[in-house]
Amino acid sequence: MITVVQSIEKAALQAPVLFSYDLKISYILSEQTICIGHAGYLAFYLDSIDSYTMSQRATVMRRTLDPEVDKSNIEKIDSFHQITKQYNSLKHPNTLIIKTYKNIEHLMKEIYIEWRAKQEIELIKLGYNQLKSLSDGNALGYCFFKEDYNSYNKSKNDKVDTESFIKLIFPDEDTSDHILFFNDVFYQEVIIKDKLFLSPFDEAASDTSVSYIYNILELPNMHIYSAIELKAIRESLKEPLSDFRKLVDEWCVHCKNNEDKTASLRFFKDNIALVASSINDIMLHHPIMKHHYNFQRGYRSYVLMGETTKELLLNYFKHFEYIDESKYAEIKERYIAEDIWDRRMPIVFSSVNNVLTFPPVDNQEESNLQDQVLSIRKFISLD
Repeated sequence: MITVVQSIEKAALQAPVLFSYDLKISYILSEQTICIGHAGYLAFYLDSIDSYTMSQRATVMRRTLDPEVDKSNIEKIDSFHQITKQYNSLKHPNTLIIKTYKNIEHLMKEIYIEWRAKQEIELIKLGYNQLKSLSDGNALGYCFFKEDYNSYNKSKNDKVDTESFIKLIFPDEDTSDHILFFNDVFYQEVIIKDKLFLSPFDEAASDTSVSYIYNILELPNMHIYSAIELKAIRESLKEPLSDFRKLVDEWCVHCKNNEDKTASLRFFKDNIALVASSINDIMLHHPIMKHHYNFQRGYRSYVLMGETTKELLLNYFKHFEYIDESKYAEIKERYIAEDIWDRRMPIVFSSVNNVLTFPPVDNQEESNLQDQVLSIRKFISLD
């Protein structure tokens, strides 16, 4: 069972905490997790900046600081850039100039250390602090979208384009047993429209133009666990989940390869849905997690599985401006020509609800959301 967690930038920025949450769920449930997109960037954000020159770090800091609150530090950074430019223009600086510049650079380093500590606190709040320790390239590894400017320095074997992603085709991999991972950011009216997800046991679910979903298990708040605890949970679930993972693999193969495009639905109802309660019991009685189901006022999250259509996947990418209208039409036309437009894709879905519903959105909530996104963009530089 190999789970692919996508996190295109504008979707991830809408609720970054959900994408780090998905990675933790996938980490304990799947044999392997592939993270694609912005969540991977956030997981290694500070490590990346630590590798920069001090001048480059100062540039990153400058973009995140508030003109009023951080006026003094902004002035220091601007002055540092001017001095650095002058210093670099000198062919043979004398010892005094070198010593003076190193002292100025040291002062900038102190500002950076303070700024970095604040960044780290914010990343902890968003749930990204454990991911580096979990990222061994096997249990949790990373890939990148070709369309993402942040992936410019990655090899072609580390990249996948949107069209291939939706078909679950990755470089140099047999992906018949791969499954996509989404969350509540996906289930919005502007994306789903009138294509509501059905129960697999609804007669209409056999129509390959609709999506179906089924509740598999519930989990406590996964953000409360340390990296050590998550590793222990994963290790302890290998044997109890082995048969379930094999079933999911077989189901995914049906989804992708069976000539009968409804065979996967029948397999899901006869196998995956049948063992859902036993899988949930494993989680409820897990020695680490069982004490936390009612922790933090009973907060729980839900893991659902099913199939969705390529139409909704394209709607998702278009809504978050990863593809435009012409690219949407181009990909759809090619899928139709390949006779896969009506072949549904297997998905895992994490949600705060055990039944998927559109989140209530009014003008105030929309305003708050925009403020949140702007705040995240400002604090975690995206340029």
